Amino acid sequence: GIEVWPAVPVTSEDEAVAAAVELGYPVVLKSAVERLVHRTDLGGLRLTLENEHALRTAYLSMSATLPPEASGRLVVQRMAPPGIACVAATTEDPLFGPVVSFRLGGIYPEVLGDIAYWIPPLTMRDARSLISAPKASALLTGGPLLDRTVPEAVDLDALVDLVARLGQLADDLPEVAFMELNPI
Repeated sequence: GIEVWPAVPVTSEDEAVAAAVELGYPVVLKSAVERLVHRTDLGGLRLTLENEHALRTAYLSMSATLPPEASGRLVVQRMAPPGIACVAATTEDPLFGPVVSFRLGGIYPEVLGDIAYWIPPLTMRDARSLISAPKASALLTGGPLLDRTVPEAVDLDALVDLVARLGQLADDLPEVAFMELNPI
């Protein structure tokens, strides 16, 4: 019950444009190399490409500037609507078994250790507690975000449901050693 948006591998500008037409603009162009996949600061991700010209420009730029192992592994994906990016993951710990984590997106929550953990199974109440545990989670309910507030469209119930489903998946399938949903 967890929907994952398709990421279409592309090896040319024309393939990137064809993928974008199929998925619908705006799109994201990103490297499939793990260390670059979410890193705009390292050139591995171009967001909100609204049209063919923007996509072709991004493709040429990334192909020219990324290391060879990354420039040959690009994917096009539909752009998520504006909101607060979140990350949920599960990993199989040798002592505890499955462990589910939740944090807000970006590098700062990870660097600052603002991540919450829970051991499945997760009830809906547990999932809500997990989501509210990081200090930055106040942003999900309208806390201050620089000089503006979070849009009221944050669907906490849907986020709770998704995290509960991830916990169920982790509990039911111990052969899944690691899974990260990023961004949510």
